[in-house]
Amino acid sequence: MNIVQINITYNIGSTGRIMKDLDEVIDTSGNHGYMVSAYGASNSNAMSKLYSINNSFSNTPAKINLLVSRITGTMGYRHKRETQDVIKWIESKKPDIVHLHNIHGDWINLEILFSFLQRKQIPVVWTLHDCWAFTGRCSHFENCGCDKWKTGCYQCHNKKIYPVTYYFDRSSKMWADKKKLFTSINNLTIVTPSDWLGKYVKQSFLANYPVITIHNGIDLSTFQPRLTGDKKQKLVGTKKMILGVAGMWTERKGLFDFYRLADLLGPDYQVVLVGLNSRQMESLPANIIGISRTNSVIELSELYSMADYYVNMTYLDNYPTTNLEAQACGTPTITYRTGGSPESVDADCIIDQGDVEAVLRIIQQDGKKTLEYYRGKALDNFGADKCFSSYLELYKSVLNADNTEGLRC
Repeated sequence: MNIVQINITYNIGSTGRIMKDLDEVIDTSGNHGYMVSAYGASNSNAMSKLYSINNSFSNTPAKINLLVSRITGTMGYRHKRETQDVIKWIESKKPDIVHLHNIHGDWINLEILFSFLQRKQIPVVWTLHDCWAFTGRCSHFENCGCDKWKTGCYQCHNKKIYPVTYYFDRSSKMWADKKKLFTSINNLTIVTPSDWLGKYVKQSFLANYPVITIHNGIDLSTFQPRLTGDKKQKLVGTKKMILGVAGMWTERKGLFDFYRLADLLGPDYQVVLVGLNSRQMESLPANIIGISRTNSVIELSELYSMADYYVNMTYLDNYPTTNLEAQACGTPTITYRTGGSPESVDADCIIDQGDVEAVLRIIQQDGKKTLEYYRGKALDNFGADKCFSSYLELYKSVLNADNTEGLRC
């Protein structure tokens, strides 16, 4: 089989690493994987099999496109020439299946892409990593209790949440355009990494397509317990380390809840946050250590290994791979009861949103579960080879027009 994956990033952030790891599973199974991305391909040894539209988040065209998207409130209507070039490259690979991931971010023209897929009748597998595919514009809506996406978006209350728009509300037009384009594909299978997201897809305009759950997996040879004694001593001294990790820290990721937690913890603890931008680093409370975003998975696994607890106080999320990565490094993990985040965490470490005091109690109880327990749990449940092999089964099923019911990891 020839499989072409399309995602905004390659080997950057959770979805970029998912695409990379899945591609490796595809290749080692004797099939042929190819990838399309906008960012993250610079200096990559995968360049021969990866088509990259841009090479940096910081280049001028990317900045201009982001600004235009935020001013107009639209996404996916530009990049006509670039998308035509992508399609020529995809055609040259003669794909049996096109596997979509995150196609939002205003880096590819949606009409041209879906017209091509519909015209060529290429089977499509689409892994949804958030809710964007069936809303007028936002990637999550639980924060404002909105259900307009079920019948048609308008007067969006989430204009300041990704994807941000400064002025115009185009949610009504985008919802209608998405519905028309996305339901034009005859052979489409929706994959959700969590049961939580699958529940919402079945209430959307995508409900007539097969919807299955395949949990995300991670590279367990990278995310593993590491010896970090000297590094931990240098970072936090003899204190117990409470770690938070995010690709972009916002209120919805629990940033201010970490401020509260740091105030509640005694002198024996140190909060460390990874993924802060320069402005946040400058205004960080004195009782929190900030580290800028890292794309080094080795450095990230070392930080997980240093931590006595990994805490994920997210208010909007699907199936965060940080939960998997931390436990794979042997670190106890606490999460809010948010989206699909609890689906990978032990029941006694799941907390109601905003209950920082309950998070504090778990940390202070210092549970008896060991590094070996969490590593074993990861080996049994989180490995990329195990989880992503379900995609190979799905690909074969789609090509054979078999029923995909019950396929899950």
